[in-house]
Amino acid sequence: MPAADHAAQAGRAAWAMTEAIAELNVERAAQGLESVRVGIGINTGIMSVGDMGTDIRLAYTVMGDAVNLAARLEGLTRVYDVDIVASDTTRVRAGEGLVWQALDTVRVKGRQQPVDVFALRAPPDAAPSEALAAELALWSQALADWRAGDLVSANAK
Repeated sequence: MPAADHAAQAGRAAWAMTEAIAELNVERAAQGLESVRVGIGINTGIMSVGDMGTDIRLAYTVMGDAVNLAARLEGLTRVYDVDIVASDTTRVRAGEGLVWQALDTVRVKGRQQPVDVFALRAPPDAAPSEALAAELALWSQALADWRAGDLVSANAK
């Protein structure tokens, strides 16, 4: 059944996944095991969902340009060293209650149009801490300086 707040639900689910991984890593560390990491790409758009294939081989899957972009965003989590990367479409449709950090404007494989990408930075429905708010403000100014070509000011931040 369609959900009007699907983008916000995706952000909340992604955050919950990262919290579960953090808990798992505490257990793994206690056992002397290496930590694991997850990268999550979120995009909002039209896709096909359901059983696909033939009578011989069926698979429940999702397909479409929106899915492909989400997969590309997942790959960017390693580039930007964050757990969750979302498209601007998702950020806008998610509405209030999620704290986003603008990362960049990127051109991903298979797309001509650049995509604005964002990282989810705070637990859902929680105001950012004073330190995070200051960090996000500083980052926002540095990114604006970078985009304006003022690399000296961007680097100073």
